[in-house]
Amino acid sequence: MKKNKSESLVYTVVVLLGVIAIIVGQFLGNTLNGVLTSVGTSVIASAIIYFLLNHFVGNPILPIISSLQKLDLSLKESIELLNQTSKVGLVGIWSRRVSIDNEIWIKKIKDSSKRIDILGYAVHFLPEHYEFNKLIEKKSEEGCQIRFLLGKPDGDYVKARNIEEKNEGSISQRIETTLARLKPLLEQGLIEIRLHDLPLYNSIYRFDSEMLVTPHLYGLRGASAPLINLKEVEKGIFEIYEKHFEDIWLISEKYVSAN
Repeated sequence: MKKNKSESLVYTVVVLLGVIAIIVGQFLGNTLNGVLTSVGTSVIASAIIYFLLNHFVGNPILPIISSLQKLDLSLKESIELLNQTSKVGLVGIWSRRVSIDNEIWIKKIKDSSKRIDILGYAVHFLPEHYEFNKLIEKKSEEGCQIRFLLGKPDGDYVKARNIEEKNEGSISQRIETTLARLKPLLEQGLIEIRLHDLPLYNSIYRFDSEMLVTPHLYGLRGASAPLINLKEVEKGIFEIYEKHFEDIWLISEKYVSAN
């Protein structure tokens, strides 16, 4: 009841102000008369419309306030998420690795100057690019360290993964094809290759202080798995995957191509 009286008082005051503005305008010049009459009429009309909406439809301001509150919460959550991801070095994510055009991978190689580290089973899609070998050769000659960690073609875990992927083709054959394509670079001493026989939980593609990582999902080829983009920051995720690569490198066997 008290709220209704307060609202009625507000409406009454607003309407009176509108009436006063119209009356005062009648005693002033033509310009001010028009302005005050317009203002007074608008105030009275607004009060009437708001009264009708509020009593027969509902407070028209509440939905707007609710929407603004939701927007504010969403913005705060987005800012918090950005802060969290920046702290750990997460700068991008895609639902599928295949979503990234091959030219982006080539650009990352071109932009590298110190280190390129690649870990996977076959990483078949990179060496098949027509620019790949020439770029790797150029980067190596410029002083960039380039290392490949590939699955052992006859290894137990490659066989197990091949069974998982079912009709997706032979992983062993893809590895052999990759090794054949990398052979000229290896024989020139431009790259290092080691073979692992381990359960591979992810593929890693490192380009200096940037890294692309694909988690391995059961029965799903890497091209269809998610891809995350990491930057090197202090105590970030990058460091974890960097150590992961080095740990596997140390226990893998050096590959020497057969003549």
